[in-house]
Amino acid sequence: MPEPLGVVRRARPARRRAAWRLGLLGLGAAVLVWQVLRPLPLGAVPDQRLVAAAVVVALLGVLAVLPWLVDVVVARLGSGPLPWQLAVRRLQSGGATSGRAASGVAVAVTGLIALQVLSAGLGAAYASATGADPSRADAAVQSSGVPGALAAATAAALAGAPGVEDVRATTWVSAAADDPAVGAQLVVGDCEALAEVADLPSCTDGDVFTTDVAGDLRGRPLQLGASAPGLWTVPAAAVAVASRPDPAGDEVSGAVLATPAALDVRAVDGAGLRAFVRTDTGDPQALAGLVRAATGSDPLAAVRVLTATEVSSRLTAVRRGLLAGAVVVLLAVGLTLLVSASEQVRERAAVLSALAAVGMRRSTAAASLLLEAAVPVLLGTGLALLAGCGLGALLLVVAGLPPVWVPGAAAATAGGAAAVLLLVTALALPGLRRAMRPLAARVE
Repeated sequence: MPEPLGVVRRARPARRRAAWRLGLLGLGAAVLVWQVLRPLPLGAVPDQRLVAAAVVVALLGVLAVLPWLVDVVVARLGSGPLPWQLAVRRLQSGGATSGRAASGVAVAVTGLIALQVLSAGLGAAYASATGADPSRADAAVQSSGVPGALAAATAAALAGAPGVEDVRATTWVSAAADDPAVGAQLVVGDCEALAEVADLPSCTDGDVFTTDVAGDLRGRPLQLGASAPGLWTVPAAAVAVASRPDPAGDEVSGAVLATPAALDVRAVDGAGLRAFVRTDTGDPQALAGLVRAATGSDPLAAVRVLTATEVSSRLTAVRRGLLAGAVVVLLAVGLTLLVSASEQVRERAAVLSALAAVGMRRSTAAASLLLEAAVPVLLGTGLALLAGCGLGALLLVVAGLPPVWVPGAAAATAGGAAAVLLLVTALALPGLRRAMRPLAARVE
């Protein structure tokens, strides 16, 4: 015998118990903490199988905690606009479909954030110092085996590129002395450019300097190449200077440094260009403009961004995989929410049609659908942020590394979830319009 309508309407769904749900989450975290605290023999590593099992248990805990959390929060939500009331009442009466979809979202996002935190923490272990000094230059441009005139043209093109604030370029030429066993490296540039590779006491255009053993070349003629117009003699008054690391971390050894007035290398056939560029950090297109300027003059020119540390290519590949995984997870989240929204609309087609018949607007129904999906998803995303960051930090400590916080990953995940939610609502609107037609009220 059917129960009276009032009894059914006022009845509360079965209350979910929190103890075992929170216990799963706590058990996974406790096992990881135990792996951190227990003493290990010298050279031993934590039990990987036990760590993996703890992670799985923690993710199952997230899956179990979210439905209880949604019930607790929804039961305390107050009154508001009509779409809000419709969404809250639907969730309070047992929005199981929305809860299941949000649980899957929470588990996927938790695992993704934990992996991102773990990847960020491993960056220090897989990073090595490059020796470069990014405070002196943002990028280095290098060409080799080009005519001296082309090297000069490339340097001029770099200086005129949009977003470039300063260019310090030197032209490198290999030279041979009268003794075939003796060679020399000539570095030609203005005083500012030469100051990047050596400590110059003073400098004016026309000066020549030597570093290290190149001082023995003073007064000796050098052959700059078959295309060079004759020999060039190193001035006897060339000043000996000490070399210094350039912005890329390299150091000139045994070279003759000359200013353009002392040596014109534009007629040399086989020369190389090495330029250090400082760009406008506020211009996001500055680096792209620099690359276009360099390759536009010399298609084989190499442009390298200078960083103090360099991450291993293996870790870079892992991070790219995580980025691809994040995209796949968001697509799966969107597909899950779309299926959930379509099921809700189909189940309530008769009710929606009746509400439309008594004057409810489609915008109200659409807002209600959005809010009904948003509440569990937002709660799931918040739980995933906390659980994912905590899980990732514990895994780093287990690995013997300091925990880190990745706000960018958290913000991107939350923003991606919000964007997917809006997109799913927009895709569900055609089905909502069909459900609110008068014919949808016909049921068998």
